[in-house]
Amino acid sequence: MTNRINEILAFELKNGCINKAVNGGLDAYLSKLTINQSPSSTIIKVIAILPMEGYRSLSIENRSQWIQTALNLMQTADKFNQKNQNKKQVPREINIKNSTKTITDPKKILQLSIKQSNLGIRANTITSLEKLGVMSVHDALMFFPYRYTDFSQIVPIATLESGKYQTVKGKIIKSKIIRMGRGGKLRATEIIIKDEKNSSMRILWFNQVFIANYLKIGYQVALSGKVKFYKGQPTFDNAEYEIIDKNNYAGKIIPTYHLTKGIAQKTIRNFTKKIIETYSLNVQDTLPEIIRKKYAYPSLSQAIQHIHSPATMEEMYVAQKRIAFEELLGIQISIMQKKQAASQLISAVQIIDTSIVNNFITTLPFELTNAQQKSITTIMNDLQSNTPMSRLLEGDVGSGKTVIALCAILAIVTQKGQAVLMAPTEILAEQHFKTIIKLLTGKTELTLFRLANIPGFIDPVRIVLLTGSMSAKEKKYNLELINNGTASIVIGTHALIQTGVQFKKLGLIVIDEQHRFGVMQRAELKNKSSEKEIEPHTLVMTATPIPRTLALTAYGDLDLTIIDELPKGRKTIKTKLLKQTDTSKAFDKIFSEINNGNQAFVICPLVEESEFIDRKAVITEHKRLQNDIFPEIKEKIGLIHGKMKSKEKEKIMEKFEKKELSILVATSVIEVGIDIPDATVIVIEGADRFGLAQLHQLRGRVGRSDKDSYCFLIADNANEESELRLKTFESINDGFELAEADLQLRGPGEVYGTKQSGLPSIRVAALLDARLIDRARQEASTILNGKYDFSELDKKKITELTDVFSNKIIHEIH
Repeated sequence: MTNRINEILAFELKNGCINKAVNGGLDAYLSKLTINQSPSSTIIKVIAILPMEGYRSLSIENRSQWIQTALNLMQTADKFNQKNQNKKQVPREINIKNSTKTITDPKKILQLSIKQSNLGIRANTITSLEKLGVMSVHDALMFFPYRYTDFSQIVPIATLESGKYQTVKGKIIKSKIIRMGRGGKLRATEIIIKDEKNSSMRILWFNQVFIANYLKIGYQVALSGKVKFYKGQPTFDNAEYEIIDKNNYAGKIIPTYHLTKGIAQKTIRNFTKKIIETYSLNVQDTLPEIIRKKYAYPSLSQAIQHIHSPATMEEMYVAQKRIAFEELLGIQISIMQKKQAASQLISAVQIIDTSIVNNFITTLPFELTNAQQKSITTIMNDLQSNTPMSRLLEGDVGSGKTVIALCAILAIVTQKGQAVLMAPTEILAEQHFKTIIKLLTGKTELTLFRLANIPGFIDPVRIVLLTGSMSAKEKKYNLELINNGTASIVIGTHALIQTGVQFKKLGLIVIDEQHRFGVMQRAELKNKSSEKEIEPHTLVMTATPIPRTLALTAYGDLDLTIIDELPKGRKTIKTKLLKQTDTSKAFDKIFSEINNGNQAFVICPLVEESEFIDRKAVITEHKRLQNDIFPEIKEKIGLIHGKMKSKEKEKIMEKFEKKELSILVATSVIEVGIDIPDATVIVIEGADRFGLAQLHQLRGRVGRSDKDSYCFLIADNANEESELRLKTFESINDGFELAEADLQLRGPGEVYGTKQSGLPSIRVAALLDARLIDRARQEASTILNGKYDFSELDKKKITELTDVFSNKIIHEIH
């Protein structure tokens, strides 16, 4: 069968990937192939790497890449099957030392510091591992590589391709320590190798002169890295290497782990190898055997071994899928249980008439997009049900979520209910307060509260702001309005969940930038309703686009609405990554835009270790811009950072909004909630210190009108990972595309902040595999419907598996 598939795919490739190789297209043909196929078959694996929408949804370039990947996969599988068809297959295991140590519960904390004498770990290594989230033996076992170097796939030097990660093999003909840079201050190891076809290449390791002691002239080596060309010749920088000798042929697959300051790749590999050899067999399987055998998955201990030290890439893929499936299954069971519980609740407020909302929409000074209109219709339908709404509203930066939330708020207020909007920062809360007042009254002044005369309402609607920086007198006054039900619309920060806040009839909760709030904070807000027997509607909003597969997994008990359209007239923001030596280009652009009547942001880098250093850095940059870069407009350069008092920040923002300031120097405090139509340039210094999601939010501070806008990225000390991240950001403007890329580059925990948000530690492989998610859903449904005849042990495993994830789901607010 694979020969026939190979022929069809080769023909499709040859004819330009136009989906004409078979009648009806490739998707229909591939769908037929899945019948009676084992889940572990090569054909299923080939199909699984397509997106959910299938081959037809891919661009011509991506179709070509998929076909080449599929052909390589099948070719590898054919060779493997041919080699092993006469051999009895037995599960491969790493050589494991006998150990009396056991892990009866994977959740049990086994602190590495306690085991230091047994594991031979130095104190500074323990500290570095803890920074990576490795706090226990279990964490170490589940700290998986993010990529692999396959030393078995050797490429001739003459055929190397720029930008690709490739592996070469050859003899060292030159090895020495050299000096580089201005004054020769930078030292590096340089080797030149020649392969069997007499082609040569140069490899450099910067600030790693010790490597010259290992790689000597005459040695045979295999090297792997990202191919670059210098003066027409291929080269590697800081390549992975393996010395070839008679006893150790370089044909291994080498894992690469995420690093932090103070720990080397070699240290992590050696540490992980020792942990696996000592502990992996003791990990108990939490997947019932009947399900594991159904899909031919390896045991958990085998999967862990094969992910950290695979014999083949195929072995690693199967192991990765097994662990991903288990995590997805636990999440899906938990989600379904929560959804079943939620369906039994009764909503606090059920709207009957939407005419006031419809009238409000006609008064807006702008036209709603089709996506906004559809979102409002969907939410109105939810609010007319007696089951509480639980909806995630997801939209890119500037897509217009606030006006949609306001429509929901007005609908609740028409039924004498109270609506609350909670934002993560005072700046954002105040921005929402101003925006809502402006949309309802046309006024923008920031006061304690506002009375809005809205067509259709007999009495004025009272809108209240509640934040932590308010005086005790202001808080007391507004709390009385909230508690006695006089305040219909309440906007605030974490102050809303403090002691003393109690809503008389809470009908709707709107959570903005949900990933900035913890599980308990959202639960506390729900508990602020006096009517405990009925449930408020919940609308969760985010401007951080989430890949659909992630949303369907981590937010499975929330209904999903996506605003996939920006307001008319918005232009693509031009993004440029600059070298340190080219920063003048960014400041020249700021100067020209200011001369055209526009404004600019300059964002200073984060320094994780110290808020004081953050503040000092932004103050220093503010002075530099005033005195050295823009002395002629020094009085029009403002400064804002997280440690300023709210009143100070409010004053600065008001000046910037009124164009009394031309440049605002800031930390990431302005990441969300700032809407300045005339801001057309943002310069992000230390861009390598920010994640893609945060960079996208910062970039969204410009481009909020029909003017051309620009984003300049300046990296402090970009390594290979951060450079790839910034190049990705430079090339992608769409938030959803960027989220998919970020998911692949770093994983969901890092993208969305596991500790902060409660997002489960789901493997990237799981979230990029829609079919695996669907399989987990089906199995979860089968389990909950009692269709498996589980033993008591298997029932216990399912309970444990569900418990692990039930408290980690990102939106758990019941």
